Order: sequence, then structure tokens, then C-alpha cells
Amino acid sequence: MSIQANLQKFEGRIGYQVIVDRFCKSSRNVPDIPGRKTKDWQDFIPDWEPDSDGVYRNKYFYKGDLKGLTSKLDYLKELGIGLLILGPISETEENHHYDVGGQMKIDPYIGTEEDFKNLCYEAHKRDILIGVDLIFNHMGYNSEIFQKALHGDEKYRKWFYFNPDGSYQYWYDFKNMPLCNQRHPDFQNHAREVVQFYVQNGADMLRLDLGENLDGELQHVIANSAREINPEVLIINERWEHANRDDNYDYYTDMADGVMNYPGLDAIIIWLVDNNVAHFQYNMDRISRYPKEKQKFLWNPLGSHDIPRILNLLHGEGINHNPFAGRSWHLEIPWEKPNDCDTYGFRKWESEHSYRQFPEITRKRFFLASTIEYIMPGIPVIYYGTEVGMSGQKDPFCRCPYPWGYEDLVLRNHFVKLGKMKLENNDILARGEWDWQVTPTTLKMYRRSEAGTIGLIVNNSPNDFYPNENISNYKEVFSIGESSVNKVAPYGAIIYRV
Repeated sequence: MSIQANLQKFEGRIGYQVIVDRFCKSSRNVPDIPGRKTKDWQDFIPDWEPDSDGVYRNKYFYKGDLKGLTSKLDYLKELGIGLLILGPISETEENHHYDVGGQMKIDPYIGTEEDFKNLCYEAHKRDILIGVDLIFNHMGYNSEIFQKALHGDEKYRKWFYFNPDGSYQYWYDFKNMPLCNQRHPDFQNHAREVVQFYVQNGADMLRLDLGENLDGELQHVIANSAREINPEVLIINERWEHANRDDNYDYYTDMADGVMNYPGLDAIIIWLVDNNVAHFQYNMDRISRYPKEKQKFLWNPLGSHDIPRILNLLHGEGINHNPFAGRSWHLEIPWEKPNDCDTYGFRKWESEHSYRQFPEITRKRFFLASTIEYIMPGIPVIYYGTEVGMSGQKDPFCRCPYPWGYEDLVLRNHFVKLGKMKLENNDILARGEWDWQVTPTTLKMYRRSEAGTIGLIVNNSPNDFYPNENISNYKEVFSIGESSVNKVAPYGAIIYRV
């Protein structure tokens, strides 16, 4: 069994996920590392084409760093952010930093251990908790640890899966990410050391990459390792589908406190774009059956590093409209072949359909989608730049540098107001009961606690909507368009409190 955690301090917070290399670059001078390319911050177009040998590599960097991130904490506080989640920051070959080795040496471009400690210190002064992204499903092929294993070091060879012919098992189709033997005691001790390194230096939350693939025994080790130092550490598993499938046992034990709620985001996207009630109802019903204590810590993503930007999804161009064929962000379908995919063709299409001025209907859907996520149970998590209109299809187009000086301030102001509304009503929104009523063009969502009721009415149509709420003594706390409890404007919304 894992050590029990006290997680009350996370309830009702607003999250913000960053790729440190892409968020803010400080003035510190960092020498170039051989084999890496440094791109200018204003060069938003990623290096999406393969190298001359046909391999897609990720060895271009922008040198965003922890000091730059620390300098923007007050900006995040204006958005109401109370949980800042960093992508991986350890030294690796590629810019995404998921091709890990030991994970306890911070990448020189990103900063130092002292920089990380200072970020945690300055964030905590502002009541912002810090999350880190850790990887225990695999390591990087060129990591020192795997190279020792590959060349016969018995200490490390047992950390991986080698076949009789000397080949190794790797994750999915990524040969540069050999799978780890999660049940080997020495590897579990390594995981313990990694977890404690970050928690001792100030981390409050762990996001476990590919948490849905992690062994239950290892997850207990991770949880106990963190909570031996800090019993208030929150653990969130990456998970792409519902957490209450029969084979998903982690969510009903003390191994994970929450999961990334991709199904909830997909339901919102498809309802706003296609008016698909059945898909919305099915997904939200499944989510509503999660344990109540777990619902409080759902990571409700407003984008992420693995899917297209929210504006692109809501624009609807190229998305998957058939829920039976996958989620809305399964854009690759036209390029997929039996046991293969035309990666170049797909990326070329992405490069031509990533960055654009979106029509007004897309922006209206964007306002509605974010408002729904702020009312749902859990922690809404803004993927960096979403709040100022960043666009882009899948990786690498969704991982561009933050556009300082070129922000959409109308969108940003929406998030400032939305954050203020949430924080002022957390006596209901942090732990209130949840239900909803949905039609092809309208959504009513309610949160109820002993403190009162929060009601959200969304009009996803070009016509005025006249709801029949039969309420009195209410207070309107947030609106989109010229909306009220009695009349909701086209593509408008109203949040009220009773």
C-alpha cells in the first residue's frame, strides 16, 4: 500500500503546462552544445522535415530556461494559476526531453539544480505549486545508462528487455526509446532516487508520462518515495482513454490521484463542432462515475504537447469527426496505410494548416470550450500560449515558442476573468457535485455544494436561447456575449450563482 496523501491544497486550482525550452528565454549566456541547433525565438516554424537519412530528429532548441520561466511567475498569477507543470527538464539528446537517461541532471540549456530550487521557492511565495513530468516507461537509446546496458554492463542490462538475438524491446514504434524493466528492484531504486531528487528540491506534483503503462508495483514505489518526503504530493497519470475501463486498476487504488482527462476535452470539441450529443453524453457519463475524490484532481487539458492546439481543433479542419474511428485529434487517418503511415505527407499537410487567422466562429467556440472546462470537476490546465491564441497542429507544430509581444490580448483577458470567477467561487467549484443537461445546441451544467449552486448555460447556436431556469436570488458571475439567465446570446454563455 502507498502512503496516504493529504491533497486538499490542490483542490480548486488552475494549472498551466509549459515546455520550458519554448516558454521564456532569460538573458543568461549558455554555450552551444555540439549536435544541437539553436533557433531564433521569432522563428516559429519547426524543423518538421526529415534529415537526409530519412529520420525525423528533434535536435533544434530555443534555449528557454528556468530563469526565464521564473521571471514570468507574476504573469501566470494574473491568470489565476496555482499549479505550474513543467515538461521534462533533464539532459537528453532531443528537445522534448522524453528520451531520458538518469533524469537527475537538468539540461544545461534549461538551467541548473539551483535554478529549479529557486523556481520552486519563488513560485511557493506566490502560492503556485510546481509539477514535474517524469518518465519511467522507457529511456533514450543514446542515454549513458542504456548504452552501458547495450554493451554488456550486467548492472544495467537487467533494467531493459533484451531478446535472445541481442535486440531490444522499445516503446511503440520508437526505436530510440527502449522499454524499461519496471519490476526490477534496481530500476525501482533508481525511480525512487529520481522522485526524491525532485520532491526534495521543491516539486509538489508528479505527472507520470505514460502512466497507463506503468506497473502497479512501480507506481507504489513512486508514490511512497514522494510521500516519505512530502505527504502532500499529488500524482497524476497520463491516460488517453477512460480511467474506469476494466483493466485500469490504478485509479481505484492509492497509486494515482488523478488522470489527464482527454475524453472530456474530446467530448467538448465534438459537441461544439458537430453538435454530437451522444458522444458528449457517453464520455461525460463515464467520467461522472469516477470516484468523487478522484474527480477533484482530473487534469482537464486546454491543449497539450501531444495534440493540436485548441483553436485548430475547434476550427474543425482535418479533425476526425467519427468517434468510432478515434478521438478528434486523430488527424493521421487519410495518411495511414496498413502497418504504416505517410509521415512526410501528413507533416506537410500540418505545415500548411497550422498557423492562420481563424474565423469568428472558431474564436466563439474557443470561449465556450474554456468556460466549460473551468466549471467541470477537476483542475483546468492551460497549455502554454493557449490563453493568447497560439495555433498549430500536432507535434512539432503545437510546440512553438511563446509569442511574447504578439499575444491576442482579447483571449488573454477572457482567461483572466475566467480565472477570477473560478477562484471566487471555489467553495462550490472545488468539490461540488456535478450534473448536466445537453442538447445539440445547448448545455446546462451545474455544480452544487453546501455553499450553494453554480449554473452554466451555453448556447452553441447562431440564435438567441431562452432558458427556463425558474430561479430567484441569483447572481450572474460570468458571461460571454450579451447573455443573461433569461436570454443567452448566440454562441454565448452565462454563469450564475444561487
